[in-house]
Amino acid sequence: IECYELRSQEFGENSVDSQLVEPLKSIGTIFIQQGRFEEALVCYKRSLEIEKQCEPPNLASMADSLNNLGVIYSELNKLERALRFYKQALRIQIEILPSNHLSIAATMSNIGLANKKLRRFDKALRWFTNSLEIREKTLPNDHPDIVGLVEQMKSMQSPDNNFNYNYNTNTINHE
Repeated sequence: IECYELRSQEFGENSVDSQLVEPLKSIGTIFIQQGRFEEALVCYKRSLEIEKQCEPPNLASMADSLNNLGVIYSELNKLERALRFYKQALRIQIEILPSNHLSIAATMSNIGLANKKLRRFDKALRWFTNSLEIREKTLPNDHPDIVGLVEQMKSMQSPDNNFNYNYNTNTINHE
């Protein structure tokens, strides 16, 4: 934090120096890990403001900031807002990354998780399934990301949800 403050003093609080982006995001990530979401929000909002002003824009970095803002809003239980940020991130990722990139899969999983928390199980499963398809193309079947995603999908199986997911056939059965 001290390094960022020194750099900020050097360039001014409203500087658009792209070199401020990564320190801000690193500080924001530490705040996320510490559960200090409001402080993380300030860091990621500021990094995104700077990224939007930079020429040329670093779209990959912007997508990362948008995704992390989604994570923060999800942790704050502001799920609709989280979804907006995740979807903005996904639009950029689809535009600039290969279709089987794991960042796309991670953002799809985040969208699935937000929908799951909102009890929109059909939407959640669609996003989880899309994420799983990408992960299965790039990761071994026993990779923790695949296992965790399948567990998320299985956790939604219940008579209350009116559906059942079968991982082996990759199908959703509505009852």
